[in-house]
Order: sequence, then C-alpha cells, then structure tokens
Amino acid sequence: MLVSRISVRAIGALFLSAQIFCAVSCSTVKSVPDGYVRLTANTIHLVNHDADSEVMEEQLSPYILQHPNSYFIKGKKGGWNPFISIYNWENGKDGGWDRFVHKIGQKPVVLDTAQIPKSESNMKRHLEFLGYYDSFSKGAIIEKGKKKAYVRYDVTFGKRYPIRGIRYEICDSLLEKDFMEDSASFLIREGVYLSEELLERESARSAQMLKDKGWYDFSKNYFFFEADTTEVPDSAFLTVSILRHTRNESEKSDIIHRKYRFGQVYAYPVDEVIKYRTALSLKVEPDYDT
Repeated sequence: MLVSRISVRAIGALFLSAQIFCAVSCSTVKSVPDGYVRLTANTIHLVNHDADSEVMEEQLSPYILQHPNSYFIKGKKGGWNPFISIYNWENGKDGGWDRFVHKIGQKPVVLDTAQIPKSESNMKRHLEFLGYYDSFSKGAIIEKGKKKAYVRYDVTFGKRYPIRGIRYEICDSLLEKDFMEDSASFLIREGVYLSEELLERESARSAQMLKDKGWYDFSKNYFFFEADTTEVPDSAFLTVSILRHTRNESEKSDIIHRKYRFGQVYAYPVDEVIKYRTALSLKVEPDYDT
C-alpha cells in the first residue's frame, strides 16, 4: 500500500514536471501562420544621444503602436512567458481542448509590418513636439530564429534651437500690465530650448494666472507664437502674441477681453441658510433679522 502511494506521488510529480518543462520549452510560434513571425520585442537605439538630452528610450516606447506579449522575465530582445506556450498546446481541431488552452493561454503577437512606419512617424512627431526638429526614426525587422523577430528602431535626434530673443505683442494695455507683472514666473526665457511642449505649458500656466487675476473668460487659445530661426544663426527669435480671437478663429471673431471685479457682496448668517434657499425657490427677497 505504501509503495502504491509513493508510485502515485512519483507519477504525479513526474507529470507536473513534464507540464512545467513543456510550458518552458514548447513552441511559442505553433499558432503563428506561415509567412509571419511572432513579435518578441521592440528595441530603441538612440543614434546621437548626448548628455544634454532629456529623452530616453522608455519615453519613446509608448509611441510604438504594436508591442509584444508581456513577459514574466524580460530581456532586451524577448522574454519568458509560459502562457504563450500554453496557447500553442492547441491540436488544431477547434474543439474543447483548443478552446481551453486558448482561454488560459496568451495568444502570441504576430508582427504587423504596417505599424512600423506609423510608429516611426509617431516618434518623429513627439521628438519635434519636444523641440528636436527634423528628427528621424527608422525601424528594421531583425529575425530571431524560426518565426520570431524583433523590431529595432534607430532614432536620430534633430536640431534644437535655443531662444535668443523674445518680443511680446499684447492687444490690451491692462491685460499686458497684469501679464508682465508675472514675468518672474515665465517658463519662456532666453537661453532655453524652443519647443511646442514648452509653449503649451507656458500658455496654460499664464492663462490660469490671468484667470486668477480676474480675466475670467481668458484661455490659453488666445496665445499665438511665431519663431524665426533665420534671424540669428542656430537660434530662435520668438514672438509671443495675445490676440482678441482664439487659434481656431479669425479676426472676425475678435472680442474685448474683460476683467471681472466683485460688485455687491451679500453676507448671510449660517443659521439662515434654509430661509435663504426657500426664498430663492419662491423667487422672493429673503427677510432676515439683522
């Protein structure tokens, strides 16, 4: 009886070991159609990265449109995920077994080559948004065994333009006064690098500051920016304008910016709140005992 129990345990342990071994070593590409490859990884190589650059590989990765399966143990060009192997335990009969392993497994990501040029454009646009103009990205498919490949993106940073001069053109003198009083907090300064990201942050910050000063209807869309990179070699001369129409409108939509101030102020005792609300609902003047 003891021998029988030991044998059952040994067979069970052997079966478990076989399942684990199969999950580790079985094919992860069995379900990948012929003529296609499983995407194992995306790698980014920064061709001309320097110490002054604030952009790293992980900041560009979200702009790649297709990503490989997740991994429990991740490597540079791939990784380990036993559930990809489990998915490939299918027998191809589309029966209950196939449905079972597909449910608990993870379908391998098949490389879609059409996503590579779109990912290149995404990274290029993002780099230019950050101020690296005329950047370049090129993706290449690197074979990694049978039906496996990773995509390597070589990224070349474009030129950056430090701001050497700033001119302000503001449509209203009172608005200009309130705006320039905040100059110590300006994010746009001479010497910093020009970028759309910087201009957007500054317009949002300044718009909120003006709202806080009473320009209740003001928004960042009244800011206009024009950069001249020819006046000063390898630099940018920036014109910052605040107009009476937004970026999505024409001069026909001009309005007068208004600064709002408090008019009459009413103070109501806390214990009269119910009476006040009742008066409002009845549209009558509230009667207070002062």
